[in-house]
Amino acid sequence: MTQYQILIVDDTSVYLNLLSQILSKEGYEVLVAHYGQQALEIAENKHPDLILLDVYMPVMDGFEVCRQLKSQPSTQSIPIIMITAFAEPQDVELAFEAGAIDYILKPINQREILARVRHHLRLYQFAALLEEKINLLSQEICKRKQIEAQYYLINKQLEKQVEERTIELSKANEQLKQEIASKQLVADALFKEKELAQITLESIGDAVITTNILGQIEYLNPVAEQLTGWRFQEAKGQPLSKIYQIVNEQNRQPIENPIEIVRRTGEVVKQGNNTILISRWGQEYGIENSASPIYNHQEHIIGIVMVFKDVTQSRLMAHQLQWKATHDHLTGLFNRQAFEGAVQEAIHNAHHNNQHHVLCFLDLDKFKHINDTCGHAAGDEVLSQIAKLIQKHVRSTDIVARLGGDEFALLLYQCPLEIGKKIVQRIRKLIHNFRFSHHNQTLSIGVSIGLSAIDAKTTNLKNVLHQADTACYMAKAKGRNCVEVYSSNDNHQEEVLSPFLSPKKDRLNSPRDVACYLSTSYSSLSVVD
Repeated sequence: MTQYQILIVDDTSVYLNLLSQILSKEGYEVLVAHYGQQALEIAENKHPDLILLDVYMPVMDGFEVCRQLKSQPSTQSIPIIMITAFAEPQDVELAFEAGAIDYILKPINQREILARVRHHLRLYQFAALLEEKINLLSQEICKRKQIEAQYYLINKQLEKQVEERTIELSKANEQLKQEIASKQLVADALFKEKELAQITLESIGDAVITTNILGQIEYLNPVAEQLTGWRFQEAKGQPLSKIYQIVNEQNRQPIENPIEIVRRTGEVVKQGNNTILISRWGQEYGIENSASPIYNHQEHIIGIVMVFKDVTQSRLMAHQLQWKATHDHLTGLFNRQAFEGAVQEAIHNAHHNNQHHVLCFLDLDKFKHINDTCGHAAGDEVLSQIAKLIQKHVRSTDIVARLGGDEFALLLYQCPLEIGKKIVQRIRKLIHNFRFSHHNQTLSIGVSIGLSAIDAKTTNLKNVLHQADTACYMAKAKGRNCVEVYSSNDNHQEEVLSPFLSPKKDRLNSPRDVACYLSTSYSSLSVVD
């Protein structure tokens, strides 16, 4: 069995070592590069069978490395799979424009990476074999043309000299018999090659459809029959648009048939993440596909071949993993990381589009009492109900998050501060009137809310989070169950809370410590939970 050589390019040692171990255990010969220039040199010298290329690297990112590899004749045929921790649509588009054949997200899934590597190595091997066979076929066709031309000349000569050169005619006839035998050998070889190609297409795991230049079905392999719901004999001669119906996963709008694009442009077409195939019987499959022109020896397109595969399960798993990475498991709200990303984007919009947003921190009052008296299961139920209550009374464009424990956060998009204050006052009243029944007990809680405006004056994420945090603690300090707005002109807030800021000043110390300190300033203050 051929030992494939795979080059891994990643500036992160953890992923570099992990991928090396996974691929080495499968019997692949692994080459490694820690940066872009080193990858270019190794690819030029070693000519690996496949390259796994990290997108974000210093000095030269993965897109530039991919473009340079595809620009060199010696390396342009090497398949490249891009690997990154981000899946922004523009990044995927850049990857394919640079020449990548696939795109994998971190963290690495061992089964997925091995499946994709095996798949693309098979395609690479099949493409090389197909190219070799096409070259051999072209050579045989050229030989046949030469033989036919020679045969024509010989016949002309024989017609003129038939009476005078009987002996030479015998020799020519003998030569003709040998040529006929040779042609038969060529025909037999071509038939065997066709049979081999047929068996290969029927045994691969991907669906394959071929059409003529008019887009009419000429062949479906068994996998294509299964996914489309059409038997080959039923589909043969039918227009592809009848057999192969695809829509966009996001908006359910029809997608232009890739074969039509190939007919119009003469270029290879690839469709990926958002493509849904609707079968004859209404079943839906998430697919990735590509369509390529088929040329004759005169470089004219005589047909199109389309290859597609069912990625329904892997796409569903990717969606689930992405959801878990950005949401709180208990409430289903955004988690801290996702929420801070949304706030960062809001700051960017405020700077570039002069938009106004409001950031709110919500800290439940008396929640510790519920946990202590009723148990954590009851506490979790309270948190879930509070999350639903908050979501119900904000706009669909606003973002609600659980930052941890009994702390929530709210980002009000394109909302003036005065309107934001009214919104959170309504939420405060709703939570204040909220009642939770447990074992014949009816319990109530409150909420302390801190607000901070996001506008063109907002400097960065760290500062605006600190401001909302400070305002929330001031709301606690003033007796709980109230709303406090951060003001950059009110130095009293910072002066009162400054002894309890952490060394980095991005988070206050224990609420209980703050409450004890402020008890001398606010006579109504009790120990904060």
